[in-house]
Amino acid sequence: MSAPAIERNEERRANFLIHIAENYAAEQLVFVDESGCNRITTKRTHAWAPLGWRARRRDYFVRGQKQVTF
Repeated sequence: MSAPAIERNEERRANFLIHIAENYAAEQLVFVDESGCNRITTKRTHAWAPLGWRARRRDYFVRGQKQVTF
């Protein structure tokens, strides 16, 4: 099931597509996925180390509030 955004406006969307088609070549366009990534989601939970050694990973420790960037 999917629900369209409340802000969606079909007329503005069509005008935008026409504007892009008239002013840009396909070679000029770049598409970016909307997925996100942060340092927490990329942390590994397992590691290898030689026998008798402890597996270590350097990490960032930042105190304060989370900053959201777009």
